[in-house]
Amino acid sequence: MSSVTTISIEEFEATFKPEANHLVESDKASFCGWMYETYGVEDEYIRKVLNETPARIWTIEEEDGGFVVFRNHYSEDAIGYIVTEVSVRSGQEFVVRDEAHDELVRQAKE
Repeated sequence: MSSVTTISIEEFEATFKPEANHLVESDKASFCGWMYETYGVEDEYIRKVLNETPARIWTIEEEDGGFVVFRNHYSEDAIGYIVTEVSVRSGQEFVVRDEAHDELVRQAKE
């Protein structure tokens, strides 16, 4: 069983090179312009990529008031998906945390 490595959003961007959502205007996609929605033509595109190169799909989910991105995980709980140029190697597992966002959520709860 592989271990899970937590990386920052900056490490994620530098290492895996998320692609911009080319199906909508650049300022309309959430999550730095990378997020694909979970319905319609965006979901169809995600399913196509998932079938061809599943190691390029990352799932955005909400957790404890923050956002977490999981590698290669198609989920009904997803709020969106990211496609990266660089695939994750077999056996590697990553979780991406946005520490700045998480800190704002912690402060808001205080």
